[in-house]
Amino acid sequence: MRKKSRIAELDITSLIDVLFMLIIFFVLTASFVSTSLNIDLPKSYSSSSPSSEASNIITLDKTGAVFWNSQKVTKAEAAKMASEESEKGILLVADKNLPYGSIVELLSLLQKNCHTSVGLVTSYSEEL
Repeated sequence: MRKKSRIAELDITSLIDVLFMLIIFFVLTASFVSTSLNIDLPKSYSSSSPSSEASNIITLDKTGAVFWNSQKVTKAEAAKMASEESEKGILLVADKNLPYGSIVELLSLLQKNCHTSVGLVTSYSEEL
């Protein structure tokens, strides 16, 4: 009489559980990551929020430093990067205490590099 041979199987149920726990951990950790840029936005009556997923973000902090998607760059580098990624929109986040000339200088560099559509990010307020 022949003995029945057993097929060796791996029980991967616990491995799948661990994988799901790791995925949940990384998703939650990524949602709590924030940038270290502290920007005091100007207030406006507008309540529409632009889509930051489809846009590149240029940030001007209160000292006039320029950041391209949270990476510190010069104004010329930001304009060059904007022209290289012209299919995406640009959102300009600028501190409300920043001199108007700094914002105009960056906008003119963007316009010079054929990027004429720039969204200005503000915070919503019912009272100005």
